[in-house]
Amino acid sequence: MKNQQWPDKAWHFFAKTTRFIVLFAMASLLMLGCKKDEEEDHFPLQTDGVEISEKVINLDQYPDLTLVSSQQELAAGIYRYELNGGEAPNFEQESVLATSKDGGYLRKVTSVSTFGSTFTLQTTPGKLEDVIKNGRISLAFEFVDFSRDGDNFTSEEITKQQMEDGVTTSDGIQYEFNTEFSSSVRAQGDLTFNPSFVFDMEFENLSLKSAKFGVENTTLTLRPKLILSGQANIGGTLDKNLGRLAKQFVFLVSGVPVVMDIELALNGSVRAEFDAAAQATISYVNKSTLNFGVKVTDGDAEFYKGFDNKSHLTSDVNVEATGSATLYVIPQIYVSFYKSVSTVLKAEPYLELYTRATASNAGVDVCGEVNAGIDFSAAFSASIFDYELINESRHFTGPKTNLWKSDETCQAPKLTIEAPTYTSEIPGPECLFWYPGTDLLFYFTHPYTYDDGSQLPDPSQFYFSSRDNLGNVTNLSFPMTGGDPFRSISSSDFTYGMCIDWGDGATKELSGYIEDQNGIKSNYISWIIIK
Repeated sequence: MKNQQWPDKAWHFFAKTTRFIVLFAMASLLMLGCKKDEEEDHFPLQTDGVEISEKVINLDQYPDLTLVSSQQELAAGIYRYELNGGEAPNFEQESVLATSKDGGYLRKVTSVSTFGSTFTLQTTPGKLEDVIKNGRISLAFEFVDFSRDGDNFTSEEITKQQMEDGVTTSDGIQYEFNTEFSSSVRAQGDLTFNPSFVFDMEFENLSLKSAKFGVENTTLTLRPKLILSGQANIGGTLDKNLGRLAKQFVFLVSGVPVVMDIELALNGSVRAEFDAAAQATISYVNKSTLNFGVKVTDGDAEFYKGFDNKSHLTSDVNVEATGSATLYVIPQIYVSFYKSVSTVLKAEPYLELYTRATASNAGVDVCGEVNAGIDFSAAFSASIFDYELINESRHFTGPKTNLWKSDETCQAPKLTIEAPTYTSEIPGPECLFWYPGTDLLFYFTHPYTYDDGSQLPDPSQFYFSSRDNLGNVTNLSFPMTGGDPFRSISSSDFTYGMCIDWGDGATKELSGYIEDQNGIKSNYISWIIIK
């Protein structure tokens, strides 16, 4: 009821103003609610219907419990704890230990012994299925830019391991390099890279129903310069670890910490083979948008790729020598859950030079070409998941851009690879203590003739190199002939059966190229296999 002492105009003004304030407040609340929902929609961690196994013990909730095992005991699966006056968890056989402390780990208990305030547990590595009984977990975030910590998601600062000078991480990963591979070969330039990760895992009845791991809408810009300054012949595959960046993410799923480590290794590689002095400086720009990874459904792995790639030459080509060179500056991503490598993703932008110089009456004629492109490797391991798939890997050959070509008939032999297949049977006595047995199927083509019209001879030699994530390198070569139980050749297909001695390494990066009877070499390829 309006106050009779107020004039009608004042009352109408008061009522109208009050109504406006109420409507404005309601609209503001709605806007804040929408903004909050929008922020939540973009928060890195999303969960749906998650149910945690009743056997999980979250050790983060027991601050008075201290891990006191030696490194030798931890390697043997012995986890020993001291209780300092507080409450202890109810350790039992089949208990699953999850924690973000001590670097983060996940262990499954096989036996328990107690002496006073000391608990000694014999354990085996745990799996995510031991933690998440049912439900779905989704993650989407960038390696560098995401720095928001919340109640259910935290990320540590990026750490640099043996990284050369020239790395900044303020706006993506930026790396200016000036690397000498040998006294005759140098690479200069810069790389900009900020991977955007997507993870999606669905669990059902303590088993993994489906998963997706990959990078999406990730930009990679590489501007290298290859400098050859050999006064004599240049030969060999030259590798260099340019450094590693690491970051740990911890996210809480129904209160249980899930620890994920992502390590980005930058590797440089040059394969240069020239039969005489070679002088050359070649610069180019490679810009890519990457989308690639692996999807797993009911134990079957499917690899996917999709990308846009553009390359162009930024310098003149002037080489008077016979030979070839391939330059890579490779960002390689290792994804681990509780320190167990589950996925490896690798982008391989390259510059490829092939040239053949012949003397003529007019001087030196150079037949050659310069190519650029990007290849991929992806690998997935089931060690963190509990089903029969051991591991899978795939090497993708991307489109190649020809930056310069002096002669249409001047082409190098081409080598491609099909995905490795894993054999359950050990293929020979040499493999009794090696694992796994692997068959690699190569395809080689030689689509050109020599200047006199003669055909290119069949490839005759295969050169092979293996390097693990600890830096151990093995090199070997052998003739591409049949009759060996580990090798077979048919038409333009070549199958090589091998076994891997893992040692302490978690991954093996394999590479190779072929050479014909006249010493002309193919492109250089690589792929990844993980334990």
